[in-house]
Amino acid sequence: MTNIKFSFKHISKNKKLLNTITGLTSEEITTMRDKVKDEWERVKYSRRKISNRQRKMGGGRKLKINNLEDRIVIFYFYAKYYPSYALLEVFTNIDNATICRLINEMAKVLGKKMIIDKDKEKMTTPDELFNHYPELKEILLDATEQRINTRDNDFHSGKKGMKTIKTQIITDDKGRILYSDDYSPGRKHDSKYLRESKIGDYFNKKPPLVVLADAGYQGMGEVFGINIFTPEKRSRKKKNLSTDDKTWNKNLSRKRSVVENAFSKIKKYKILAESYHNRRENYSYIFRAVSNIINLRMATN
Repeated sequence: MTNIKFSFKHISKNKKLLNTITGLTSEEITTMRDKVKDEWERVKYSRRKISNRQRKMGGGRKLKINNLEDRIVIFYFYAKYYPSYALLEVFTNIDNATICRLINEMAKVLGKKMIIDKDKEKMTTPDELFNHYPELKEILLDATEQRINTRDNDFHSGKKGMKTIKTQIITDDKGRILYSDDYSPGRKHDSKYLRESKIGDYFNKKPPLVVLADAGYQGMGEVFGINIFTPEKRSRKKKNLSTDDKTWNKNLSRKRSVVENAFSKIKKYKILAESYHNRRENYSYIFRAVSNIINLRMATN
């Protein structure tokens, strides 16, 4: 059984300790539980639904950690401090293999969809996002890179000089993470990443949006036929920036500081700041799971 001292019931009695461990309050964990409990039930059912069963559904060994709040606490503790499974075993009194399975399962449960507001439905696509939030007329677009432990040269980023994994997000002017795309190898340029992404698919519909982006997306406004504003850069034809160009860049940078702050909050969770060595197919789930924390904190504060 799980170590009682590491259970949500025990830790939630100490608000400061719970926040230190997970970055969330007990109320926020309860809200997260309510948001993902249906997905968790589907995961539990899929684990039992195997071919050639010799026992009735529900037979066999029970989950060592069946309480959803306990699983949320363990996952976010792991995400925040990124310890080895062996060290996490010491805290939870759960064997290495079970911990590994728990982390992989909870990544998909907590990061299956984007949670933006505690009172609204979860989102899976940009279309759903803008259907739920029709008032959004101006958004911020950017991508962030993280070092990854791989030998695949497709992940080599010329910009960072190392192998990285890249994630593209959009936020509003308050810093809420509205959507994060599936990951891309670090070698792919931001503009190509956008063209091939679900965000790009949505932009192809020419929505009435104003998009503020960094220099990596220069020229994308013309590609999609929408207003994508980027900083002015020097070029062969424009060797020096005018005073108006500098003022424009300064004002744009000030507005875009919101999305940079969002990345800063995300990277307080070491699983998205240090060299990533978990399963690559779970990366986008983990990124969304951490993003959901940022949004919940903003929604409850």
